Amino acid sequence: MGGRLFNRYYFILFKSIVVMILIAFSILFYNTLSNINNEKLESFYNLIIEDKTNYSRSVIKRTIQGVEMEREIVKSQQVKEVNEVVELLREYINIHRNVDLSTDPLFQSYMEKKNYCNVIVFKNKDIFYNSCDADSINHIVDEDYILVKNTWTVDGDSYDSFVFVDKKIIDDIVKERLIKRIRNSVLLDGERIFVNKVHRSKNEIQKLEVIVNPLDSSKEGDFIFLDEVDSIGKFYRVDEVVQIAEIGEAIYDIKTMDEKSGDSEHKYIVSKLYSVYDWIISVSFSTDEIDQKIEKERKNLNLMRGKEVFLFIAIIVALIGLVYIMASIIELRDRVKKENTRLIEAGKVIGNELIVMRDKANLDPLTNLYNRRAIEEKFMSFMKKNQFVDYSVLMCDIDNFKDINDAQGHDVGDCVLRRVASTITETLRKEDVVSRWGGDEFLVILFDSDKHTSMIVAEKIKKAVEGIVIDCEDFETTLTISIGIAKSYSGLSYQEVISLADVALYKSKNAGKNCITYNES
Repeated sequence: MGGRLFNRYYFILFKSIVVMILIAFSILFYNTLSNINNEKLESFYNLIIEDKTNYSRSVIKRTIQGVEMEREIVKSQQVKEVNEVVELLREYINIHRNVDLSTDPLFQSYMEKKNYCNVIVFKNKDIFYNSCDADSINHIVDEDYILVKNTWTVDGDSYDSFVFVDKKIIDDIVKERLIKRIRNSVLLDGERIFVNKVHRSKNEIQKLEVIVNPLDSSKEGDFIFLDEVDSIGKFYRVDEVVQIAEIGEAIYDIKTMDEKSGDSEHKYIVSKLYSVYDWIISVSFSTDEIDQKIEKERKNLNLMRGKEVFLFIAIIVALIGLVYIMASIIELRDRVKKENTRLIEAGKVIGNELIVMRDKANLDPLTNLYNRRAIEEKFMSFMKKNQFVDYSVLMCDIDNFKDINDAQGHDVGDCVLRRVASTITETLRKEDVVSRWGGDEFLVILFDSDKHTSMIVAEKIKKAVEGIVIDCEDFETTLTISIGIAKSYSGLSYQEVISLADVALYKSKNAGKNCITYNES
C-alpha cells in the first residue's frame, strides 16, 4: 500500500517534471524561432532602407553634378558674349578713334543692351572710356569677375580694354535653372527633394532660408531662425542642421504628424551640404508602407509559432513519454524547416518586389526609355567590359517643343515626346542606347563609333524626325530636331563628353535649329 502510494507520488512528480521540462523547451523553441524570424525580417527591412538611402544619395550627387555642369555652360555663354563685346569695341574705336564713347548715342545704345558688362578702355595708359564706378579699376583682376583683356595699336596710339562680368550673374542664372529642375524632378517612389539655404554670421548659423519645398511652394522664400527650428521646422532639428553644416552630410529618421488628418508618418532624410551656395540638399522617403508589411508578416509568423508550440505541448503531455517527446521534437524540427522555407520564399517575394521597383526606376514612365540613372549604369557596365572602345554622345532637343506644349497642352506635348522617342529608338543600331535626359532632351550613346558614323546616325535621326506628322487632339504639325555631337577622347570623363555634346547642341540651336553640330574639342 505504501509502496504504491510512493509510486503514485513519484509518477505525479515525474509527470510534473516532464511537463515543466516540455514547457521550458517549448518556450525556448518559441523564443528562438521568433528571434530568427525577427532577425530575418529586420535584415530585409535594413536592405530596403539601405537601397533607398543609396538612391537618395545618388539623386543628391546628380543634382550637384547638374549644378556644376550648368555653371560651366553658363560661364562659356557669358565668355562668348563678352568676347563679342570686346571685338565690337575694338572695331568701333578703330573707326571712330576721336569720338567720346561716353556720349556717343550709337555706342551707348549698344552698351545699354549689355548692362551685365563693365568696360574700361585705356588710351596710352590713360582712361579713355569707363562704364564702371570710380573704384572698379582696382577690382578688374578680382576672382569674382570673368575678365577679357585686349591690347592693340592704331596710328601709334596703344589701347588696352578690360571687359568683365560679375560671376554672381552666372550663379543667379544657375540657381534659377537648378530650382526649376528640382521642382520638376520625378523620383522613384514618392521621394522628394528639399533645398534650404544656410545663412551665417561670423561663421555661426543664424537661420535657414526655404529655397525649394515640393509640399508647399508658398513657404519658399521663408526664413526659419535657428532658435525656432525645433518648434517650427518638421524637417530638421537644431543639432542636425549644425551637423550637416559642419560635417557636410547626415542621414536620420523622423516622425511627422499631419495637422489636418492627425496621421503620423515615418520618414528617412538624406542631406548633403553644397558649400558653393551653402545649400542643404535633402531627399526624403517614407517607410510607412515598408513598416506595415514587415509588421504584418511578423504578427503572422508569431501567431503560427504560438499555434505550433501549443500543439507541441498538447501532444507531448498526452503521451508523457520520452519516446513521444523525441518524436514530437523531430516533428517540430520538420515544421521549423518548412516554415523557414516558407519564410525564405516570402523573402524572395519581397526581393522580387524590390527588383520590380528598381526596374520601374530605370525607365521614364512617359517614353519608356532609360532615365539618367539607368543609362549611366548601362554605360558604366559596358565600359567595364570594353575599356578601350571609343564612343560618341548625341544630345538631341526637339525644336519649339515648349511653344507646342504651352499652346496645345500637356496631352499633345506627351504625344510629341512619345513619337520622337520611338522614332529615335527605331533609327539606332542594336548596340546603341537612348534615354530621356530631361524635358524634351534625349541622350544617345553610340558605342564603337567615330565622327563619320556619329554624323550618319545623327542625320538619320534628323531625317526621321522631319518625317513625323503629329495628329493628336485635333492638332496636326510636323517636327524638327537639333543635335549636338561629342566624341570620347583619352582623359575625358563620361560627364565631360556629355557637357561637350550639350555645348554643341547649344550651337545648333543658335545656328537656326534643325541642324547638327559636331564638337571638335
